[in-house]
Amino acid sequence: MHDQIRMQGRPKPSWSYGTFEGARAQVRETARNMSFRDKIRWLEESEALALRFRVERPAPPRTTDALNDHP
Repeated sequence: MHDQIRMQGRPKPSWSYGTFEGARAQVRETARNMSFRDKIRWLEESEALALRFRVERPAPPRTTDALNDHP
């Protein structure tokens, strides 16, 4: 594999994915090629990541606290 890359060079990115429509098409193509098990795993990992962001994000200041800080 490494010899093939060395001889042919790295694959060029497809610029068709650089637009909104192209990115959407790439996501759909990727989803079509994934097995059901891979889709479930992806959803579980996405949910875990979302929960981590929710836990690590500081809570916004309460309205009454914000008013008391500024006389």
